[in-house]
Amino acid sequence: ADPCCGCGAFLLAALDVAGDDEIEVMGLDLDVVAIEIARWRVWRHMGEREDDAVKVAAMIRSGDGLGTILRALGALDVVLSNPPFGNAIEAETSRDEATRAQHAALLPTVARGAYDLSALFAARAVERLRHGGRYGLVMPRSTLSLHSAAGMRTFLERHAHPQRLWAPQDARIFEGADVFV
Repeated sequence: ADPCCGCGAFLLAALDVAGDDEIEVMGLDLDVVAIEIARWRVWRHMGEREDDAVKVAAMIRSGDGLGTILRALGALDVVLSNPPFGNAIEAETSRDEATRAQHAALLPTVARGAYDLSALFAARAVERLRHGGRYGLVMPRSTLSLHSAAGMRTFLERHAHPQRLWAPQDARIFEGADVFV
């Protein structure tokens, strides 16, 4: 599952690795255009069979990956995601009081200080894992050290201890992105 699947890149990668018949992918995103693109890409990947179109539409839905729709999916075996980044300090990613209160009610130990939005997605993903489930997340490098990310690190340590961290030498692996991962 990808709680913020965008145009479906991680969903396609999961299908490539596991094979179309071995897994069922699920994706959510708030951007309805991105959802339509993801559906189309997964449907093409699956062979463009007409009967798969309905299946793909059910697998990839419009919804808030932080909201209750994620809970409705039940316990997940795997979560792979590149959640949206955005700290509370920069003007274009700052949050109003109502949003901050909503986040704090959802995950009070994570949504503290100048938390990054990706920290909320990481914690929600881990909450939805079945016992023994796995997760892989692309996160801003700052989550490894910033004081404002301490709540997320503690949450992950308690609920699904990370087994492996990868911090590439060239931390700008996404062309055009101004964030180190």
